[in-house]
Amino acid sequence: MVEYQDSRIRTIRNAPLNSVEFGSVYNSKTEPGRRQLRRTGSDALVLPVLLALAVMAFCAAMWSTRLGPGVCPDSTAYLQLARSEPVTLQISHTHFPPLYPLILRAGSWVAGSELRAGRVMNAVLFALNVLLVGVLLYRHARVSLWTGLAGTLLFIFYPDSLNIHTMLWSEPLFIALTLAGILSGANYIVRQRTFDLVATCVLLGLALLTRYAGVAAIAAISLGILVLSNEMGLRRLAKASVFAAFSILPTLLWVLFAGMQDDSRARMLVWHPITPEQIAMGLKVVSTWFLPYQWSGPWSGLMMIPILVALLLAGFLKGGKTERGRATVMYLLTFFILFYIFMLALSISLADAHTLLNNRILSPVLTTGIILVFCVLHALRTPEGRHWGRQILELLLFLVILLQGQRCAQYIADLRRSGQEFTSAQWRDSEILERVRHLPKGLRIYSNVPELVVFCTARDSKSVPFIESPITTRDNERYRTELLSMTAEIHKGNACVVYFDAMAWRTYLPTKAELASQEGITAIYTGNDGVILANDTTP
Repeated sequence: MVEYQDSRIRTIRNAPLNSVEFGSVYNSKTEPGRRQLRRTGSDALVLPVLLALAVMAFCAAMWSTRLGPGVCPDSTAYLQLARSEPVTLQISHTHFPPLYPLILRAGSWVAGSELRAGRVMNAVLFALNVLLVGVLLYRHARVSLWTGLAGTLLFIFYPDSLNIHTMLWSEPLFIALTLAGILSGANYIVRQRTFDLVATCVLLGLALLTRYAGVAAIAAISLGILVLSNEMGLRRLAKASVFAAFSILPTLLWVLFAGMQDDSRARMLVWHPITPEQIAMGLKVVSTWFLPYQWSGPWSGLMMIPILVALLLAGFLKGGKTERGRATVMYLLTFFILFYIFMLALSISLADAHTLLNNRILSPVLTTGIILVFCVLHALRTPEGRHWGRQILELLLFLVILLQGQRCAQYIADLRRSGQEFTSAQWRDSEILERVRHLPKGLRIYSNVPELVVFCTARDSKSVPFIESPITTRDNERYRTELLSMTAEIHKGNACVVYFDAMAWRTYLPTKAELASQEGITAIYTGNDGVILANDTTP
């Protein structure tokens, strides 16, 4: 008996850390031991496979942006802030956090321009995010090599993933910092190392300086420390509080500094609850993650929610308590998704009523959701044999990977051929923009998309008057006065209106018909892409 206990103790002491940490004794004659041997053999393949997938993601992003990264109105704001002189003083409003414009500015010193810097940086971030997804799945969630490979491939194949990494947006940087912060936070909860807590604080502090939604990740890790850590109750509460305070501190200081510089551009907090149309858009986006486009819609997205919740609960009940590393990652990802959705609803209802629950805004949910789904799938495994329920799930996920792979291939081909948004061939060859370039110097240009005019023609432009505020949805009490003032300028030959038909999504602006109906205004140009409204004497 003594000899048996001594040999068992020696076995545990000599076993790899992971086999002890996750509750199994390393013994080649047992099933856990055989799985450990198989895993040790597959470890050698993990790094080469992940690096190959990362290179593939980088090449896909660079290949598809032949015409340049996609640029939208938010992108032009980032570019304007990045080009400000000096940049640290010109970022004097709190609508956009400062980190992404600052990195664009720094990258332009190497790449030669903010556009080139943004294109390369987002391609690099695509590769980095692929590595982070793979590391979270394989090294910390402890899934098998093939499960991790499938999850990483699915992240690459989603057109939404490629879209955010080929647009000049802050989402790629935000997702990279968030994933790294969740990885570091999970390491801290499992291993209780101070270095991991400090690293998590720094990473998520930077994520908050990239997007205000980073507060969801800070809340998720704080809650994880409170409910998942092995430390005493008061000690957990103290560490969670200190972590949250120091993570938020840089952004808080910047908001206070920017508010003192110019508080007129700060976001106003006004209650305007999220609308059914916004919820329907979000549900439709969720449905496209799983279904063909012709089957997607708000109702199909709504039906997917209870299925996903049931799958998540089954994963926690089956495997959430057996392996602490995987359970920690699953809990943190779930906390983040819930807090992120809550923060979106709160932001729309208080800060920015015009926020759309589109593919871009929901991309952090997609990325973390992929990791969570594959963690759950692996947790539902049965060591003694394959279960028919898990086989069905694997088949469905295989079909989703094929579907998204086909979509991604088509998306890359279209993107390389035509570009997207302001850098697309549509606007490079636009007749209306060519006319705008030849308008008389000094003529004030009003537009429903002034950012497009500025970006493509380098001419100053100003928005037509707002009917209501897109931020608060409150009526613009000065709308009639501003409209009459603009009309008077046009009558005098000092201004014109450039209206883009393809960009008529700003419902808080007057329509083309309403602008054209103003007395003394005529269309001096009418084309497939829009109209130019001016007086008869404007050339």
